[in-house]
Amino acid sequence: MNEKQLVVIGAGGHGKVVAEVAAAAGYEVLGFFDDFVKSSPLQKYPLLGTIAELPRKADQGVLAVVAVGDNRRRRELVAEISGCVRFATVIHPSAVISETAQIGEGTVVMPHVAVNAGAQIGRHAILNTSCSVDHDCFLGDFVHISPGAVLCGGVRLGAGTHIGAGAVVIPGCQIGSWSVVGAGSTVVSDIPDGVVAVGVPARVSRRLE
Repeated sequence: MNEKQLVVIGAGGHGKVVAEVAAAAGYEVLGFFDDFVKSSPLQKYPLLGTIAELPRKADQGVLAVVAVGDNRRRRELVAEISGCVRFATVIHPSAVISETAQIGEGTVVMPHVAVNAGAQIGRHAILNTSCSVDHDCFLGDFVHISPGAVLCGGVRLGAGTHIGAGAVVIPGCQIGSWSVVGAGSTVVSDIPDGVVAVGVPARVSRRLE
């Protein structure tokens, strides 16, 4: 088995970005698996089949990355396919990662991301283009940090939390699990689990189901 061959789970807009990041990181991208699209989003990488067909069409234990932006759906897909694949951690070569940072299995780090000393990133997270994760931050599994967002030092995020594009979280704040911080917001105090918080400063606007 070629240790650099990889399949991408999800062939939407996020999926094609992840495929290009994986190729830049030195993986041989074999193609996409997706339940909804009828053709590949990138001509050079074929659509290989539905996700249900993955065990039959891909080698047992092939490397895979789940390229779905929705955090809950990404968690579901990881659980669904974990018995037949190994998960790759994909880091674009332009990202700057401290040697003391930890990046979890299945996480994707996009171009021009910075992850500084002592930061811990969980499994199957998305660190999107040009976001910044400063020293000693802790990010749970299945988080998504959107493009241009800034997490200052010592920030803690629970599992499944989504930080919107261009948002800023000041040092030491804690944001609970499965919460959403709106694009452009500034978080200056702790945010509980399962809420949407927006604005400058960010305030809870509603609870999520």
